Amino acid sequence: VKGTDYFTQADIDSLGIKPLQVTVTSAAPTITLADNTMFTCTTTLTSFTIPAPTGNISCQIDFNSGTTATNNILIPAAFKLTGANITSNVFIPVANKHYTLSVFTSNGVYYMIVGAF
Repeated sequence: VKGTDYFTQADIDSLGIKPLQVTVTSAAPTITLADNTMFTCTTTLTSFTIPAPTGNISCQIDFNSGTTATNNILIPAAFKLTGANITSNVFIPVANKHYTLSVFTSNGVYYMIVGAF
């Protein structure tokens, strides 16, 4: 039954749960994470910083690493990282890749899943 057994797009829109869209234009930004937010970096990143968040979050960061790989990435040490280009809980981007970082909280622990495309 439409709208009962599943959500239609109109149902989702009426709930107001669309993520906030934030455009990041700096090549070396500090990205303060916020719940239900999608950060889209429109400039190839040379570096970036993520300050330690507070509270529960679920958000996403999309960025491109250029011909020189994005470096000097500062991510809180308490984050648990998994996915592409992760070595010993350290994210090391490679050149010429698009990355999607999904960050969320579960049981008070911050996780980051890294996708590379």
